[in-house]
Amino acid sequence: MEVIPSFKCDDVIFSDTYAKFAADLMADVSRELLAITTKLDQALEFSRPGDRDYLRAQALLVDKPVLVSGARYCQWISEHVRYEVTQWRLTDLRIGEGYAALDDPDKAALYRLEQHEVKRLAPVPDAPAFPGALQEIHRTRLLTSSERAKRRAEIETGRHGRCDQALVDLSDDAYARRLALIRETINTAANAMSRNKTKKTDLLRGHVTAMAAWLG
Repeated sequence: MEVIPSFKCDDVIFSDTYAKFAADLMADVSRELLAITTKLDQALEFSRPGDRDYLRAQALLVDKPVLVSGARYCQWISEHVRYEVTQWRLTDLRIGEGYAALDDPDKAALYRLEQHEVKRLAPVPDAPAFPGALQEIHRTRLLTSSERAKRRAEIETGRHGRCDQALVDLSDDAYARRLALIRETINTAANAMSRNKTKKTDLLRGHVTAMAAWLG
């Protein structure tokens, strides 16, 4: 069933349901990216040096600061989407107060009270630095079957060490699958935001699609 927009006027359409859904998804993405870094730390701490899990985590560690940067960027997006929800809710309440003030002072007072309750501090206006390119996770995940076969052949002839064998194994690795699921979540958030038509939403959706491209 189509969600009824909470605000619609001329070319502006805004549904807080879609916006909150998108904000929740981007917050989930932020947590998921951080969870990957936690997994890497755990593999290094609890696996024996030289073991497959240890070597894989060691190779992927180069991407840890990039994943943290990506998580920070997604959280910034989520906060701004939630803030826009607040701003449109305040618009609704001010309109309600204006109508109620004509014949129902008590109801108008309730509208004013709720405005104070829903107000929130504006998030940091400027976006954090956009995350750099993923190196090991992204590059290895994109290896074709022929490229992987060539790498394995090089390993067998002694041209690469065990660390490279770990990277080859990442072609079907949990980290790669996890990133693919995260990208799907980001695309779902972008789709939810496309249901709303405001200048702020259009701007934020651009940031969301940029994050999807970063993982793609």
